[in-house]
Amino acid sequence: MEEKKCACNEHKLKVVNIGLTRFYDALVAQDVKSTQLDWRPPFRQSEEIQNLLDMIM
Repeated sequence: MEEKKCACNEHKLKVVNIGLTRFYDALVAQDVKSTQLDWRPPFRQSEEIQNLLDMIM
């Protein structure tokens, strides 16, 4: 059976990492061009809690 080469080894990897900093650190340690994006899902209050906060603030 013929062995196939992975084409991914022929190109430099570029990564945008969203979230886990450890993953980003591991990429940088391997000289992979990376960008870390500090993103978190938007926080949503229940309407009742939001109304209470609006009253006291």
